[in-house]
Amino acid sequence: MLDDLKLISKIDKSNILDIVEKFPEQIKTSFAVEKSSILGSYLKIDNIIISGMGASSISGDIVQSLFLDRVDIPIFVNRQYYLPKWANKNTLLISQSYSGNTEETLNTFKNGYQKRCKIIGISSGGKLKELCEKSGIPFIKIPSGIPPRTATGYMLFSAIFAIKKIGVLKNDMESEIEETVSIINDLKNHIKKVIPEKENISKQLAQKILNTIPQIYGFEFYIPIAKRWCTL
Repeated sequence: MLDDLKLISKIDKSNILDIVEKFPEQIKTSFAVEKSSILGSYLKIDNIIISGMGASSISGDIVQSLFLDRVDIPIFVNRQYYLPKWANKNTLLISQSYSGNTEETLNTFKNGYQKRCKIIGISSGGKLKELCEKSGIPFIKIPSGIPPRTATGYMLFSAIFAIKKIGVLKNDMESEIEETVSIINDLKNHIKKVIPEKENISKQLAQKILNTIPQIYGFEFYIPIAKRWCTL
């Protein structure tokens, strides 16, 4: 059954599998978009807040874990309607929403603007884009047209590239990102839906966990990855 491509297409009406296969392209596109975005530089940033829901907040969790020992300031992930009371003019607020219309993100954007936070908006358009343009806020526009839950690559790497570009992240990430793209490309060529089950570890795993309740564990910077597995 797992090798029946017609049946898979009938079930996967949103073409989620095809979109997920393009994760490496999301990384490359995010890098190209960031290169063409004008973000400027900031003299003083005491902390970073990544505000969003769903894939946007998960990408924030990954950034927070990944950079725990790489940046000298705290990174906080916000899933609320309002920012923490301590947010101020020395806070960098990264407002993320794939659609650009997420209510919580828009509210925290306005809250951050009132608190005079330094703000960067990331979305495919929507009201967030409008607010950024109206307020003269730096904005990174990512491609639209896919389900938000499949846009983790856009959200994650746009945030990483933004933090790097404004000077908060001092480490050279290019070699790591190139390696990441290479590894993912190699992996996807072994687990694509067109690869038969006898050669496809993902299909084999799917058969093993059929009719069970899998338990997914993560530690250190793998914690948000485990969380993402649980919520897909």
